[in-house]
Amino acid sequence: MDMSDKIVAVEADDLERDRVQLRAEGLRHRPASFGHFAGYSIGRKLKLMFGTGVGAAIVLGAAALFAIGGSDGAADGLLMTMSVMAVVVAAIGAMSIRFVQTDLVHPLEEVCNAMRELAEGNREVHVPHEDRQDEIGQFARALKIFRDSTVDRMRLEKALLDSRVAQETAETSSRVKSEFLANMSHELRTPLNAVIGFSDIMQHQVKGPLSAAYQEYAALINESGNHLLNLVSDILDLAKIEAGKFLIDPHEMDLVETVDLCLRLTQRRAEAGEITLVKSVSQPQVMLTADSRACKQILLNLLSNAVKFTRRGGMVEVIAAPDGDRVFLKVRDTGIGIPADLLPRIGNAFEQASNDPMLAREGTGLGLALVKALVDQHGGRVSIASKENFGTTVSIELPRAQPDRAAA
Repeated sequence: MDMSDKIVAVEADDLERDRVQLRAEGLRHRPASFGHFAGYSIGRKLKLMFGTGVGAAIVLGAAALFAIGGSDGAADGLLMTMSVMAVVVAAIGAMSIRFVQTDLVHPLEEVCNAMRELAEGNREVHVPHEDRQDEIGQFARALKIFRDSTVDRMRLEKALLDSRVAQETAETSSRVKSEFLANMSHELRTPLNAVIGFSDIMQHQVKGPLSAAYQEYAALINESGNHLLNLVSDILDLAKIEAGKFLIDPHEMDLVETVDLCLRLTQRRAEAGEITLVKSVSQPQVMLTADSRACKQILLNLLSNAVKFTRRGGMVEVIAAPDGDRVFLKVRDTGIGIPADLLPRIGNAFEQASNDPMLAREGTGLGLALVKALVDQHGGRVSIASKENFGTTVSIELPRAQPDRAAA
C-alpha cells in the first residue's frame, strides 16, 4: 500500500469516527425537525456549521487526492486538493457571513432599535425575538423585563407623586379651612354677641322705658341674634369636626343632670307650643365618661328638633338608661314624622325632615348632622325610627368609658 492509500485510509477512519461521534451527539441533542435548529445557542450553531464544513472539505480533499493518487502528477493532485478545500472553505465563509447577517446582525439591530425607543420614552415598545432560545432571545427577554420594570417604576413614581400632591393639597385645604374658621369665629360671633347683649338690655329697659312696639322690636332682634349665633356655632363645630380640629374632653359626668338642664332650657319653647316634656330615667344617676358640653349640645339639638316638629298638644319624651357598658339616650316625639323617602338622607348636612317652609323656617338641617358627628367622636351610634304623622324616635348609644381618650 503506497503513501496515498495510507493517507486515504487514515482519513476514512477519522471520518468514520467523526461520523459515529456526530451521530451519537445527534441522537442525544438532534431536534425532531430542522426548525429546532433555531433553538441551539449561537456558539453551538457556529460549531456545527464549521465542523460540518471542515469535515466536508477533508472528505472532498481526500477524495480528490485518492482519485489522482496513482498518477505521476502528485503536485497537481495536491494543488487540486488544496483548490477543492479552498472552495469549500470559501463556501463555509459565505454561509457564515449570511448566518451572522441574518441570525445575529439583523436581530441585534431590531433589539437595539427597541432599546432606543424605550430610552426615548415609548414604554409600550414591542421587544422582538423574545421567543428565541439562544443568546439573542435571552437578551430580548432581559430587555422586556427591563421595560416592564421601568414601566412599573414610573407608574409607582407617578402614584407616589400624585399621593404627595394630594396630601399637600389636603394639608393646604385644611390649613385654609382652619384659618377661615378662626376668622369667622371672631368676625361673626363678636358682633352677634354685641347685638344680643344690647337687645337684651333694651328688652329689660335698663336705660329707660320703651314703647310696646320698640319692646317687640328688641325681642325680635334678640331672638334672631340668638338663632343666627346658634347657626354659626353649629356650622363652625361641624366644620371643625370634619377638619379633624374638634377634640372631645371626656370626664365622668351624670347624664341625668344633663337631661334636667336641657329640659329646663327647652321648657319655655315647649310651653309656647303647648307641648308636654317628659323625663323617663331608670336610675337617679346615669354615670359615664363623656364630654359634657358635647352631650348637652346633642340633647339640645334633639329636643329642639322634636319640639319644632311636634304639633300643639303633643308630647316629647327623653329616656336615659344604662345597659352594661353602654348608655342609651332616646328622644321620642309625637310630631309629624319623617317621610320614608327622606329618612335615608336624614343626618346629612342641610337635610331637613320637611320642606314645608312653615315648619322648616327656623332650621338649616345641621342639627342631626352635628349630633351624628359628636356621637361618632365618642365612639357611639345614632339610629332614627320614624313614621309619617305618628312621630320620630332618635336613639343614641354611647360607651360608658373612653379608655383611649379619658383625661388622666
